[in-house]
Amino acid sequence: MRELKAEKIREMTEDEIVTRVRELHEEIFNLRFRNAMRQLQNPLLIRERKRDIGKSGRCGRSLKPERPRNPSGRARRRRSPRKPRNGPPRSPRSDT
Repeated sequence: MRELKAEKIREMTEDEIVTRVRELHEEIFNLRFRNAMRQLQNPLLIRERKRDIGKSGRCGRSLKPERPRNPSGRARRRRSPRKPRNGPPRSPRSDT
């Protein structure tokens, strides 16, 4: 059963969330190591810890101030200008 609930994460401060995520990363490392040595009884714990990390990121995002967006609301695409082609336009097939 999962121990990290969304309500519990929302009640935590940002520093507590960061330390909890760090602890979860260390726990995943240890679980993977034990799984490689075939000493882990329940390998699904790795998946649950990964989901806990994701959940803490999603729920903790509401604490951070939102970044200002473009007035249009869309992401701005940065493109380099096209380079001009040299010479006359080419025909698709030349039989000469």
